[in-house]
Amino acid sequence: DVVRWEITPPVDWCGPHGSIQSKEDGESITRRYSDILWLEDSILRDLPGRIVPLLPRKAYFSFITRESLETQRRSCEMFLNHLLSHSVLRASRDLGAFLMTSLEALDVAKRARATRVRSYSQIFKEIKYQLGNTLSSGKERPVVLSDPEFQNMLNYVLGLFTGLKKAIRVGKDLSRRVRESGKPWREFGQAFAEMGSCETGPVAKAFEQLAFTSDRTAALRLAEADELFRHLDWVLNDLLRYILGAREVLRQRASLVLSWQAAQSDMESKRSSLSKAKASEKPKESKIKPAGAELEEAERTVRMHDNRLKQIEANIREEIPAFRTHVLTQFKLALTKFTQDHSATVNQDMAAWEAYMPFVGAIQTALDPDSFIPQVHGSNRRLSEAYESGEEDEEAKGASTGKTPEE
Repeated sequence: DVVRWEITPPVDWCGPHGSIQSKEDGESITRRYSDILWLEDSILRDLPGRIVPLLPRKAYFSFITRESLETQRRSCEMFLNHLLSHSVLRASRDLGAFLMTSLEALDVAKRARATRVRSYSQIFKEIKYQLGNTLSSGKERPVVLSDPEFQNMLNYVLGLFTGLKKAIRVGKDLSRRVRESGKPWREFGQAFAEMGSCETGPVAKAFEQLAFTSDRTAALRLAEADELFRHLDWVLNDLLRYILGAREVLRQRASLVLSWQAAQSDMESKRSSLSKAKASEKPKESKIKPAGAELEEAERTVRMHDNRLKQIEANIREEIPAFRTHVLTQFKLALTKFTQDHSATVNQDMAAWEAYMPFVGAIQTALDPDSFIPQVHGSNRRLSEAYESGEEDEEAKGASTGKTPEE
């Protein structure tokens, strides 16, 4: 059975640890964020071609906010539960060490499995290969890093990445505009409330109700921006991290192809050197034997890269269909919830304005001139006194002349 875990960071995030707790049995362990970053690096290194949602990097030069903490928490929870639900990834030794050992034992495991870097000789071989291409052609020749199958995969993933980044950016802008649209609605209602203070009976009630309905519309806009769009933003950003994981494994393969090409070039160079040593007029065993040993080493390196390339390609072929299914499923769930919640908000707004319609109709009953009783109170008393004294309000003067106060 898959055990799902939920992650709770410290309230103020001043401490170095976060709590990871099982939803099923309540088991809890304490881990640092650097520990889960180490686990991510280990999975990507030891299981090439397996897609995992990438974690956000540590932000050393930015302020910590509640939103950034929630993003970090959600990404860690999504990453860990993805590993535990994956038939291959959940068997990782590093995942077992991460979940089952103490912090001290985990530190020992991390030191024992420190990230291995490429040797200087391998780096030199890749530089030599690229330099040879440049010198032979006058400019760097393009390296074919994938066949059509993997190029199509890369195009698909990059298309998702580009479109989703745009959707997140536009969604934030839309959320801001929806939030800002609530303020004019509230001010619109307040303006009619002020006019309602001059009236009585159905007219005053109609203006008062208009202010109430406008305020409700403003509240709905604010709630939609705070809840609906925020939830959609979270889901889309979760998907973006998963898509970045797919892009990363395709980049891994491209890097491995480059290393394989460099190894192939080095092997051909060693084979040529051995052939020259054997074909010389006076072949010397002191030159032939080292050249042969170097060729054998180069051949072993090529075979190693062949095996690694086959492994990562097989894993990618297995992962991409599941990746597409997961992405489309999450898109469906997110858009279904967004559509339902947005429709509910629109329906509430429409219902409020439909309920207001009888108040508009009741204004007809107030059209009898004999029923009119002027009302002067509140802010309107100041206007009337100013008018009687000949000191008209600037806005009122502008209204009568058709000019603004500035004009």
